[in-house]
Amino acid sequence: MELATRRAASFVGRERHDLAPGCRADVVLVAAENVPDALMRVPVRSWVIAGGRVVAREGEVLV
Repeated sequence: MELATRRAASFVGRERHDLAPGCRADVVLVAAENVPDALMRVPVRSWVIAGGRVVAREGEVLV
């Protein structure tokens, strides 16, 4: 959670992030060791959050 909320900018090589209260922040959660693992294995998306709403869970689209 800390990586997604506090350290995201440095993780992708940026000094700061552009998120601010009220900004859209879409998130995809996968069970992976790291980014290359997620890209190579393409695990089921555990959760997909778009526009503040859960739109898919465990590979099932909810909207």
